Amino acid sequence: TKECVKNSIREDRVEEELVLILKNLSFDSVETARIRQHLKVQYRHIEEFIEARSKSLRLQLEQIRGRLSKIVDAYVDGMVEREIYLSKKNALVMEENTTKHLLENLDESAHAAISRVEEIVELVNNAYLSYKLASSDERREIVEIITSNLIVKDKRLVIKLKTPFEMISKHRELSCGRPQRDMGRTLLALISQLIKYFKDYPEEEKDELMQKTLTSDKQLALAHKVSYKERFLGRAA
Repeated sequence: TKECVKNSIREDRVEEELVLILKNLSFDSVETARIRQHLKVQYRHIEEFIEARSKSLRLQLEQIRGRLSKIVDAYVDGMVEREIYLSKKNALVMEENTTKHLLENLDESAHAAISRVEEIVELVNNAYLSYKLASSDERREIVEIITSNLIVKDKRLVIKLKTPFEMISKHRELSCGRPQRDMGRTLLALISQLIKYFKDYPEEEKDELMQKTLTSDKQLALAHKVSYKERFLGRAA
């Protein structure tokens, strides 16, 4: 639960801080285009990896099944004792099941991670406008989606962002003032970090944040009578 922001910080000050954060989180059109292009390349690399890995796993399955067939034949022909047969058979069946599982779930996490990065880029690019168009209650919901805590420390407001947004915010701080030639490299480094984060923590903030994307189309939402959180986050992924 978020700690309450005490009265020592005026509401308009909190509002200013939040608006500034939302504005700084968004990517400009050049950055967004570069991110989308990079993610397309990542998707292509994954497809190439999956194709090669799939061939390798299918070959492994054929080899395992060949070995399994041989041990069965040897047992039927009386060349192998029952205990040895059962031990080798069970080991091969386990190996077969493991290989089949790997084949069926081949790099699913990488696809999901890239998809979530796409969604978070759309989300931060629309967050500021959605916040400006929102009512007071709706703004509180937006704050809950973006932040993990708001506290006052030594009469200073401290806004803690949820991990993906914190990563983007730190990127903004580090890239500020850097030469233009470095901007592309640091941006792609950020995207790689986000992909790794969502691969390592596939369930992190999934229900509230990453299953949906943000939209500022309030009229459409009202027509369908959905809650503001649904409207802010948009369609189901």
